[in-house]
Amino acid sequence: MTAIALLDVENDPHLVADTLLSAAGPDPATEKTLWLPALGCVSSEWEAPSGPFHLCRLARKTFVLPNNGGIVAFAGDCATAFALWAQLSEMIKRNAGFDSGYRFDASALQSALTTLGARKDDISVLGMLVDAQGTRTPFLHGAHQEVTTRYFGTCFVAGSGATMVARMIHDADRDPARGNWPLAAPLTPCEDLAEGLSTEMLYRESSQGNGASPNTPIALGCGGFYEWYKVETDGVRYLQPRLDLHVCADRRGLTFVRIYLAELHEGAAIVDLGVPSQHYTLMVMNLILDSLRLDHERAITQGYALRLPKSWVTSIESAFMDYDRSPELRRQRMDGPLDADQLQHLFAQPLDLRRIRLLLHIEGEDDVIADRLLRRGGAPLAKLRVDDGTLVLDLDAEVTDKIARRVQHLWRD
Repeated sequence: MTAIALLDVENDPHLVADTLLSAAGPDPATEKTLWLPALGCVSSEWEAPSGPFHLCRLARKTFVLPNNGGIVAFAGDCATAFALWAQLSEMIKRNAGFDSGYRFDASALQSALTTLGARKDDISVLGMLVDAQGTRTPFLHGAHQEVTTRYFGTCFVAGSGATMVARMIHDADRDPARGNWPLAAPLTPCEDLAEGLSTEMLYRESSQGNGASPNTPIALGCGGFYEWYKVETDGVRYLQPRLDLHVCADRRGLTFVRIYLAELHEGAAIVDLGVPSQHYTLMVMNLILDSLRLDHERAITQGYALRLPKSWVTSIESAFMDYDRSPELRRQRMDGPLDADQLQHLFAQPLDLRRIRLLLHIEGEDDVIADRLLRRGGAPLAKLRVDDGTLVLDLDAEVTDKIARRVQHLWRD
């Protein structure tokens, strides 16, 4: 039960994957709750037309192949995916002894899947392989849908949320702005789509009807957070630190409903494979736990310094990490509030942010405005710092002016 997508396989491949693991039946844990960045603490037990299911944990469903050889993501049964990962690890270690530059090709991946026997049908795999010459080749296994687009080439989706993601890709493809994409834009149309899917899904999941209404992410067994990767001819580029602002505007001012920081940390490989490999931990921070209100007088000023009294961090590791842990540690929570000491440790040096996604709802309007801000160099668009034990978010005038321009019709005297 997953949602994964491989985008623009011919020209500008990107891989997108959710992080929510779920399983059929009631939750065997004593504490039947799970923290989701978009909703906070929710019940882990849910009902579907096919019967009860439960939310297990948040985990990354991607595996970056060694030697800059590409990346794959899985949908379906987690135990089967782990068996595949274990087989791939053995193949890497076996070949590393005589070829330190060993990379997987499609036949090697297919061979690993064949060792699973009938279990291989319990998962879908989408990926992009990169050979030593820089040739990129898509890899597809199991049930999936092909999505043909005008501006994003050929895409593939898989998992229980595949139809929902395919619909979002088609919606983005109908945006007339895609046909006039500036050549000098700081990101490609497909990178914009990949990051936009990640942002929009986080926004959708904040709906109070999530899980209770059909075709919402939890009801489809997917969600948590959507990571994304760009596959270049010389390897994989992971998502850059991003600030998400969910804002509501009315005649009296602004309400910041959600503020997220998402970033990926690279660490040592999960196991010693004998060849260069990568291991990532995804960090998602809820920078506010309660709505933050700015009255009209403050909202029209250039640049904001927002004091954030309560924050919460969620650490999302590889789905395969738990299989090397004892059963009692597998339920260990990987989230919690940030106290003053932790904030000081994390932000002793202010964190500059140059990538922002803005989702703005204006009073009286049905649609939500989605906007992006990206600044490659120079002063940051936002900065996180600690002041007297409290986290402070400084927003540059470019950010606040963009909001003001969007809502100026509300604020005219």
